[in-house]
Amino acid sequence: AGAAAAQPSPKFEFGKVELFLARRDGALSGNGPETQEFRIVRTDGQIRWLSVRQRVFDDPSARPGRALMALQDVSEREHLAYRAQHDIVTGLPNRSLFHDRLEQALARAGREARRIAVMFLDLDRFKHLNDTLGHDVGDVLLKQVASRLTTCLRRVDTVARLGGDEFTVLIEGF
Repeated sequence: AGAAAAQPSPKFEFGKVELFLARRDGALSGNGPETQEFRIVRTDGQIRWLSVRQRVFDDPSARPGRALMALQDVSEREHLAYRAQHDIVTGLPNRSLFHDRLEQALARAGREARRIAVMFLDLDRFKHLNDTLGHDVGDVLLKQVASRLTTCLRRVDTVARLGGDEFTVLIEGF
């Protein structure tokens, strides 16, 4: 009588999975397994990434073919991929992602005869602030700078944190 009621586990909205598979319109050939990844929203609103590995088996009788499916939550892997390309403090693209976007912008500018602008920003006396007031205060300042830079630019422009107190801005097609 004193036992607590078990909490139901969060459920996925499988209707979205069924819609996704229904739109495949027989694209599965039955020649081998096929894997696809996609985003779903759980009933509690949380976004998750699922990997669906599926294989269709031909049925020699006139009945519809049979399929074997395995679903796997790969959200953690997607989260790690995001963290590999974004700064952990500000959420901005990091040096690696910035270089990738810069290479793409240079290629587009060459193909389309367009201009790009690259700005490098360094916060004066940031080390002194970090050393005297602490890393928590320094992180708040970095987040404020990131927020102010992103609100001043278009969504298509890139603001990145290279590390420490260094930021870059990439503007295309101005």
